[in-house]
Amino acid sequence: MILCRSTRARDAGAFPALYRYLAAAAIGFSVAASVAAAETTNPQSDAVTDLRFGDFYKMPVGPRGLEPSARLLSLDGKTVRIRGYVVRQAEPTPGLVILSPLRVELGDADESLSDDLPPNAVFVHLDERKPADIEGLVQVTGTLSVGPRDEADGHVSQVRLSLDPAQTAAIARVTSMTAASTTPGSSQ
Repeated sequence: MILCRSTRARDAGAFPALYRYLAAAAIGFSVAASVAAAETTNPQSDAVTDLRFGDFYKMPVGPRGLEPSARLLSLDGKTVRIRGYVVRQAEPTPGLVILSPLRVELGDADESLSDDLPPNAVFVHLDERKPADIEGLVQVTGTLSVGPRDEADGHVSQVRLSLDPAQTAAIARVTSMTAASTTPGSSQ
């Protein structure tokens, strides 16, 4: 009987501890669930999709030439993030930056319609408060637009990103360590 009383006493003390543990676990799970719900309902957390230059066109190129990929068309009108090199231009167009999967420098007007701009270049439309020091490898986030459009610099773009003032201010220069591990031309 003494053994039973000590077992009961021990078990009676264990139940409050067990209840406290279960209550703490339930609170932890509910906090984790509410954080997860907040992240999925927050339009800024899951609305950004990474896009790569290799996702632009169907491969291999068929008899109809370059055709937009299903992935690119599915992202039309959505917010995307892309890394690329800022194309150096002899005469930059205000409010416009061109991104390329590789380093490109566009020459003077003597090149006319045959310049070195790759077909999977992205024309990034910025607000008027464009930072003057955008160069090198950068990462930009904006609203994707797909389809032919005449640009102010004379090019016809197929892929564009529109950035609002906050997105323009958030253009991030990619460090050389990150650039070495994820060069746009090789993995994108």
